[in-house]
Amino acid sequence: MNKRQITTWIRQKARLLIGTGCALALLVGAYLWWSLSGQAMLAATVDASTSEPIDDALRVVRTASVESSGQRKGKTYPGTVHAKTTAQMAFRVGGPLIEVNINPGDEVKRGQVLMRIDPRDFENRVAAAKAALSSAKARQAAMNSGARSEDIQMLNAKRSALDARQASLKAEFDRNARLIVENAVSRSEYETSEAALKAINNEILAADEELKKAKAGARKEDRQSMAAEIEALEVQLKTAQDQLDDTVMRAPFDGTVSKQLVENFEPVVPGQEVLVIHDISKLEIRVALPEKDVIRRTFNDSFHAKVRLLACPETELVAAFKELDTEADLSTRTYQVTFELEPTSQVNVFPGMVAEVEIGDSHTQSLAETTVPTQAVLGDDSDDQFVWIVKDSQVRKQSVRLGELIGTNRQVVHNGLNEGDTVVVAGGSFLSEGEEVTTYASKK
Repeated sequence: MNKRQITTWIRQKARLLIGTGCALALLVGAYLWWSLSGQAMLAATVDASTSEPIDDALRVVRTASVESSGQRKGKTYPGTVHAKTTAQMAFRVGGPLIEVNINPGDEVKRGQVLMRIDPRDFENRVAAAKAALSSAKARQAAMNSGARSEDIQMLNAKRSALDARQASLKAEFDRNARLIVENAVSRSEYETSEAALKAINNEILAADEELKKAKAGARKEDRQSMAAEIEALEVQLKTAQDQLDDTVMRAPFDGTVSKQLVENFEPVVPGQEVLVIHDISKLEIRVALPEKDVIRRTFNDSFHAKVRLLACPETELVAAFKELDTEADLSTRTYQVTFELEPTSQVNVFPGMVAEVEIGDSHTQSLAETTVPTQAVLGDDSDDQFVWIVKDSQVRKQSVRLGELIGTNRQVVHNGLNEGDTVVVAGGSFLSEGEEVTTYASKK
């Protein structure tokens, strides 16, 4: 190795030693900074009254206070305003319209005529039903009162004429009976007179029966049959009259016409929706609640909800609970809850408006909630949740039941803690029950 090569080798080794020395210097500096910071942290916890250092064996933990979140805020759901009473109007009969007395937006009173169908066909049906019923009642009256005296007189006269005719035919038959013995008449003449006498006797029997019926009146079965016929005709007349009445559409309640779907002179069919009326003097708002928000809620007691219309979010309205549908919607798996909006003069509220409805978690929604930082909540091997409470420099394990998340860093606690308690928020993973600790408070 010549002198130049030796010089190059020495320079390479020198650079290596310098780099290693810089790295060692950085490590030593970091160690010194960490050591001094730990001592400064311990020094910060020195008791101000004694100014004596705290035992280095105590574990240092960061703490925070249990706070109250103020008034409990409910959950917000979308809702839609509806009229408390709505009627979709349709005729029960069909025909051309001849009268339309309303327009959308008109105020109407109960019983007011809104539309009318041409009634001529229905009037003719009523007239025909009345005529048929009158004829049947006349026949029933004659049947119940029996035959008239004139009719009985005519039957008696007919009976007398038959008696005379019988006497004449009997005399002729008796004569032929004597003569046939003497062969003075033919056999055919004799038989003819005999048949004539039998025929007149039958006519007399029929006349006697007719006269008997005329004097006694109709049979019971005939009277019952006529009564049933009259009852059927009365039903037909009632049906025809109802159909005639149905040609006139009247308002079922005081309200406002919201839709008019047909114009005058247009034909309509039975059941066809022609207009909609609603009563907006009382309004409702309907909200769909998911199963998880219904399952633990009590709906037996009345409670109120806050309502803010999307078109006017700065105005807060009040709505009272009315009813709950206990069968879920098959498509959304939600339960409809209906609230009644209290009257207000602040804004105009109409059906179809969309709103946000704030509903408290329960009927105790006005109570304050206890909250802790989310870092304070730990879990043990059995998945139970707990926090460490610090009192008199010692820690105690406290099981908790958590509620909803408040914001991004605080958790509602339903039991086990009181406002003002001190809980560990950092360093709690290595603590044991009753252990003494040194604390320093979290910065808010």
